[in-house]
Amino acid sequence: MGLTIFYSGQLRSPQLQSSLIEEAIDLCDSLGWHYEPYPTMSNLPIEGILLYPPQCEPVWLTFLPDGNLSNPQSYVFRNNPKTKKLPGDETDRNSTITQWGGPEVHIALINMLKYLTAKYFKHFNLIDESEYWESGNVEKCKDWFNMFAIWMKNMSVDLGALDGRGHETGENFQSRVEDLLNGGKSMMDILNVMGDPYRK
Repeated sequence: MGLTIFYSGQLRSPQLQSSLIEEAIDLCDSLGWHYEPYPTMSNLPIEGILLYPPQCEPVWLTFLPDGNLSNPQSYVFRNNPKTKKLPGDETDRNSTITQWGGPEVHIALINMLKYLTAKYFKHFNLIDESEYWESGNVEKCKDWFNMFAIWMKNMSVDLGALDGRGHETGENFQSRVEDLLNGGKSMMDILNVMGDPYRK
């Protein structure tokens, strides 16, 4: 949990995938970011590359054979016959939490994605909770990061009423909620201890 980007898209042509990957590797090398190829497996027709901006979740530049962005989790979810589909749920949506990388890493990632998508994508949709993708406004981006940091700290303190770990950073919030649920607490128990996340 934390400030997140959500993205989906399709390459102009599936044949552009290898060029995009080569360029993404060059950009990661110039920024000192790690990356990892994601090879096709027999049961998952997805391949591409994972980018690892510092302190962030991976960015999935992984594709189906038709050039649509996808990742293994969303692919399996969408293709499971038991999964109830919602209207407009025909596109895989990837997400990456960038909260813990900070605004500088976030801005560098958004600038990289703007460059790559303009060059290689037929269409690309990105929702940026910091609004930097849409606005290019660095100060607004930093304000959103500060707001999310306060929110996550307050949520951590509130969870401490149930697990005694309120001193921890918000970075562990999601795993703490899962631990509480697995330990027998209900979602109502958790919601009952949550205060105003935006308090100072």
